[in-house]
Amino acid sequence: MRLGTAGAMAALVAALAGCAVPPSPSVPVSPPASSKPAVSPKPAAPAPKPPQLKGLSRAQILDLLGPPTSRHDRAMATIWVYRAGRCRLTLMFYPEIAATGLRVLDVHFGDPKRAAACYARLRERHLRHGR
Repeated sequence: MRLGTAGAMAALVAALAGCAVPPSPSVPVSPPASSKPAVSPKPAAPAPKPPQLKGLSRAQILDLLGPPTSRHDRAMATIWVYRAGRCRLTLMFYPEIAATGLRVLDVHFGDPKRAAACYARLRERHLRHGR
């Protein structure tokens, strides 16, 4: 027996209908246990970046940070060290060629990754103890 095109299509549809998977009933999503919306914690504000300290005079550094924790003279350099807890800042002053006086030529933070936080801590300590 020969089926026409329409008959073949009808047979194919009937055969495939038996293979179809019935849709699953929709499952309601239960609300979270807490009725309060989840709040993501706000990131802490970054510490202010230390200003450009190179090139500053001793008077300018004293105005920013106050007197150093310790001071050393070596050859042509004057070295000031500031400490606050584990924070350490070392400033090396060298004579200016064109003028009189010393200027910061080199700056070292104990932990360069925490330079901004260290500077902020030293500056806050100076401002808290008065100028």
